[in-house]
Amino acid sequence: MKLKKVLSVLLALCLLFGAVPLSASAAGEEFVITDGVLTAYNGPGGEVVVPSTATEVDMFAFAEKQEITRLTIPGTVKLISYSGPTPDTYEPGKVNVREVVLEEGVTTLGDLAFFGLTASFEKITIPASVTSIRWSAFFKRVDMEIHYGGTMAQWQALDLDLTGYDENLGGFYMLDYKDFYKYSTIHCADGVLQEERPEFQIDKNGWVYRYNGPGGVVEIPEGVTGAWRYDFEDDSKKPLTELTIPSSMKDLVVYEDHDWGISPSQRFVMCFAESSELTKVTFKEGCEVPAIGMFSSCPKLTTVYLPSTIRHLSRAFTNCSSLKDIYYNGTRAQWDKMIHTEQQGLASSVDTVKDVTIHCTDGDIKPGEAEPTATPTATPTATPTATPTATPTATPTATPTPTATPKPLTPEELEEAKMKVAVLELVNQERAKQGLPALGANSKLNEAANIRAKEIVEKFSHDRPDGSSCFTIFDQVGTGRYFAVGENIAAGQRSPQAVMESWMNSPGHRGNILGSGYKNIGIGLCRTNSGYGYYWVQLFFTGPNIQTEDNAFGDLDAVATPSPTPTATPTATPTATPTATPTATPTATPTSTPTPGPKPNFKDMPTNKDFVNAIIWAIEKGITAGTSSTTFSPDQGCT
Repeated sequence: MKLKKVLSVLLALCLLFGAVPLSASAAGEEFVITDGVLTAYNGPGGEVVVPSTATEVDMFAFAEKQEITRLTIPGTVKLISYSGPTPDTYEPGKVNVREVVLEEGVTTLGDLAFFGLTASFEKITIPASVTSIRWSAFFKRVDMEIHYGGTMAQWQALDLDLTGYDENLGGFYMLDYKDFYKYSTIHCADGVLQEERPEFQIDKNGWVYRYNGPGGVVEIPEGVTGAWRYDFEDDSKKPLTELTIPSSMKDLVVYEDHDWGISPSQRFVMCFAESSELTKVTFKEGCEVPAIGMFSSCPKLTTVYLPSTIRHLSRAFTNCSSLKDIYYNGTRAQWDKMIHTEQQGLASSVDTVKDVTIHCTDGDIKPGEAEPTATPTATPTATPTATPTATPTATPTATPTPTATPKPLTPEELEEAKMKVAVLELVNQERAKQGLPALGANSKLNEAANIRAKEIVEKFSHDRPDGSSCFTIFDQVGTGRYFAVGENIAAGQRSPQAVMESWMNSPGHRGNILGSGYKNIGIGLCRTNSGYGYYWVQLFFTGPNIQTEDNAFGDLDAVATPSPTPTATPTATPTATPTATPTATPTATPTSTPTPGPKPNFKDMPTNKDFVNAIIWAIEKGITAGTSSTTFSPDQGCT
């Protein structure tokens, strides 16, 4: 017989008065095993042994849990699987396990089985019973110690599925496991497999996809044409102190001709950013354009050598607070022309080197020094004609931008708007810690982010449901051209704090949030009753037509009155509105934003206090969540 939600709530009401909650035993289980599959882990971490009742282990069960120092999986388990989001939408580093022991009997490491492992993962024991290691089972976590129960010949004969391996990526995402010993030490029953690793591993395109050197003074060899940022990501283990860029790394801003115009590729953006010990950089003669933000936020960088062939700086040295001297192998006039150049959507870099002494072949340009005499001659002729006509027309057009009066928000829209504002505040708190300027909100970017949030419900990917790049959304909403863009997506986090913590713990997402090349941000949120429930999007943007707006998220003080108000207004409005507004606004939108979930604002339920408390209890215990933030649907069946 199908129970009704009202009966569930009445049962919950009874439980409030002393009975043991029905969900207590489920919540208290350390392992949740359904039909032999371990799907959830609720334990305290430490040394964990999976029960022998499991026949399959879904490693996503251990995502975002306490650190597990050693995870033992018994031989009754035949398959190690993974059911979480895919690599193009979810950064590795959510499964905090240091060591994995697979006991004899385990046979298959499935697709992406250990995809989520953090960088702290050190060691795995694989029995000889394993016959198949499937597509990208270890993903990016390959610097580890492997103890294999079989012989070296058996290891090399394993069934290794390379489906999805892309040679163009140089093995960055998917690795050929027959060459696994190039990266990890494999202890077999009859010996050790390990290959000497070159300092630079270079793919067929000429890009460095792996750096194995000790750091210190490094010269990238001639012939290299690009470098992935992630090659030098672990700065703590192999910090660079001095770096020389070869002439073959000629133009690192690769332009891509999209349907909406030519735009700079993000391929090598910030490839050496945040190098903590880097003090000196030399570009060899022949280099023309560094990557966008290539050396941004390098705190100890003091000296840069640039060739006369440099055409544009690409804002490569933003937020390098210690940079004092640039030695330029050209004249003062050449420098002045180069530093003021704007190239295909890339802004000039004048402001990024305003406190730096430029040593040219014909003399120095000191900070604050007047520009060469070429500039004054141009100004008088331009001013008389440009000023009279430009000023009257320009001023009126600029002012109206922020003035559009936003329509009043529904209670549900207001709740979501406050959550988005909280995300923006948390973003700018993180940027402030790094000395970065705050990002400004913009309604067009918010519109784009909201469209993307709905799209990732359908397809959780940086590609849109039609297969196009996520950045086509900017063309759709009409933002105009851009200099730098980025996207972060996430799913399942039910509060601004949770989603920001998730993003900040991921190097790629953190890089976007702390990106020095961004000026504006759009934030999207889509809440559903299926899938992961909450879908979040951040869109980062720098472009000439997008400005910061005060009411980008709508008028948070103007709430639309719901149409069915006659009976609900007297009792429902006082309870919902006052509690949300005072607590959220003054203290911390961050802290109070998550709470709207458990406090129901259902318009179709009685307002009796005991009944409301019972509903809150039922929501907290996972018995029900209503059908939306404003409707409870008491006559709909529970499933």
